[in-house]
Amino acid sequence: MNLRYFFATLTAAAAIGATAAERNIPNGYYSGLDGKKKEELKRAVYNAIKSHKEISYGDKTWDAFRNTDVRSDGIWWDIYSNEQRKAASGHSGMNIEHAVANSWWGGTKNAAYKDINHLYPSDANANSRKSNYPLGETASPTWTNGVTIIGKPKNGHGGQGGYIYEPADQYKGDNARTYFYMATCYPDISWRTDQPSWGIMFVTQDYPTLVSWGQELLLRWNTSDPVSQKEIDRNEAIYKEQGNRNPFIDFPELADYIWGSKQNEVFDLKAHLNGESGGGDTPDPGKTPVLVTPQANDVIDCGTVTVGEMGFATLVIKGESLSEATPLSLAIYDNSSTTDAALFSVDEGATTTVSVSAANSASGVSVRVEYRPDGVGSHETRMRIRGGGLTGNTFITLRGTGVAATTLAAPRALAATNVGNGSYVANWEDPSGQEVDYYVVTRTIYSPDGTTTVEEQAHGDDFSLYISGFSSRESYTVRAVKGSSVSAESNSIVVDESSIAEVDAAIGFGLAAENGALRIFATETISNITIYEANGRTVASLANVADGTVINLPRGLYIVKATNAAPLKVIVK
Repeated sequence: MNLRYFFATLTAAAAIGATAAERNIPNGYYSGLDGKKKEELKRAVYNAIKSHKEISYGDKTWDAFRNTDVRSDGIWWDIYSNEQRKAASGHSGMNIEHAVANSWWGGTKNAAYKDINHLYPSDANANSRKSNYPLGETASPTWTNGVTIIGKPKNGHGGQGGYIYEPADQYKGDNARTYFYMATCYPDISWRTDQPSWGIMFVTQDYPTLVSWGQELLLRWNTSDPVSQKEIDRNEAIYKEQGNRNPFIDFPELADYIWGSKQNEVFDLKAHLNGESGGGDTPDPGKTPVLVTPQANDVIDCGTVTVGEMGFATLVIKGESLSEATPLSLAIYDNSSTTDAALFSVDEGATTTVSVSAANSASGVSVRVEYRPDGVGSHETRMRIRGGGLTGNTFITLRGTGVAATTLAAPRALAATNVGNGSYVANWEDPSGQEVDYYVVTRTIYSPDGTTTVEEQAHGDDFSLYISGFSSRESYTVRAVKGSSVSAESNSIVVDESSIAEVDAAIGFGLAAENGALRIFATETISNITIYEANGRTVASLANVADGTVINLPRGLYIVKATNAAPLKVIVK
C-alpha cells in the first residue's frame, strides 16, 4: 500500500457524521445564533468567534501546530502534499501556509495574518506552487503533486484569475469551511479588489463578504467532502490554543443558512446541537434510479501532462433515486480499441465504489480521475459505472495527452520601480525568448531584527508585478513556469525605501543590488562609472562597462555615477 496516501484517504473515508452534541462545544458559546437567518445569522456567528487570543507568527505558530496538525504517528499533517516529515525532527522544508492568501488584504500582519484557523503546515514547494491563487476546479492541470493541483480554471471558476489552486478531494471541504470562517471572522478587513487577475473571492462588506462564484463553489465542496475526524480534532485543539472555534466544523450545515438554500430559514440552535436538523436526500422508491451525470459516452479530459508527472480531472457522480441495495461502482479498463487503462486510475485504483446517498444529494459526489502518461502523445481508455439500481452499464471515455518535460532558462530580474508608499513594481525580462505559462516572484522580507520571511506571488501576463505590503527592505527573485517545469531562480534584486535603482531613460543606465554585488544594466556600453561609499570615498572607477557586468562589493551603502547620468544610490547586503 502507498503509505503516503493511506492516512489521507483513511480520513476521507471516515467522514464523520457526529452531532455537535458529541463535540466539546462550551455551554452558551453559540447562544446568539438561535432564531437568526442570513446576514443576521452571519453577524451572530462573527460575535461568537471574533474574540480570541493572537498567537505570535513564526515559532509560536509551529508550537501551536504541534498540537493542531500532527498525526497520531508523529508526522506533520500536510494538506498540501504527501511528504512524510516527522514533527520531532523540526519543520525543515516546510512553510506556514495561509489558506487564504494574506496578499488578498495587502499583507498587513494583523489578527487574520496570525489566525491558526487558516494557517497550516505545508511543504515549501507545494506552498510555492499554490502561490496566491483562488480556489477552483480545473479541467487542465499544469502541475500537481497528487494533493495540490494548479491549473487553468474551468468556466465559471477562479473569477478573472488566470490560474487556480484545487485541493485534493479529501481536503476540499476543509478549505471550504476555512474560507467560511475567514469570511465571517474578518468581513471588515480591507480585502483587495484592485487585482482582478488574482481571482477575487472576498470583498469588504458585512454580508455576504464572499463573491457569488466563491459561494457556489464552497457550498458544493462543503457538501461533497463532509467534516472529518481530523477537522473535529483540529478544531478542539485550536480552541485550546487560541480560544475560539470554527463554527462551520461544529455545524457544517450553517453555511447553507448564511449563503445557501436555507437563507430564508431561521437557525434552530437546539435542533442542531441535538442533531435533529435532518440529513441528505432520500430516494423516492416510486421513481426509477437515474444517473444524471455523467452521461453515456461523455469524455473526461485530464489535460496535457508532462511525462512522469500526474494530472487529474474531477468527475461528479450525481443520480436521482439511486438504490443503496447495490453499491455504485466505477471501473477503468480497455476494450478492443483502447490500450491505456494502466495510465489512468480513480482515487488511486482501477476500481472504486462511491456513496449512493452522496450521489443522490443535490451536489452529487466528486471522484478524482488520475492520469500518469508514460510517453508523449494522446492516451485514452474507458470507465464503466454500474450499480445503485441502474439498468445496465454506463461507459464514459477518459483522455489525456503526455508531453515532454521542458527545460526553462532562468529569467533576469531587473531593478524595482515606483518604490515607496508601501509598494513597488518588480520587473524582469526573459532574454531566452521562451514561451512560458507564467512567472513566480519570490519576495524575501527583512525585519529589523535580522529575520526573514519568504512570500510568493505569481503573475502570468507581463514582465512586471505590483507588490503591496512593502515596509522598508526586501529582495525578490523570479522563476519561469511552463506546465510542471520550473526554471532556476533569477538574480536577486534588493528593494529599499532609501535606494534609487531606476533606469536613467536618457542613456539607458540602471543597476540592481545582488548578494555581495552590483549588476549593471545598460542599453549600450557605458564609458565611465564611478562607485563611491556613503562618506564620499571612491571605491572603484571603471571604463567601458557593458550590460550585465557584475561588480563585487562589501555590504554597505553606495553611490554610483555614470557619465551624463544622475547618481544612483543602492544598498548591497
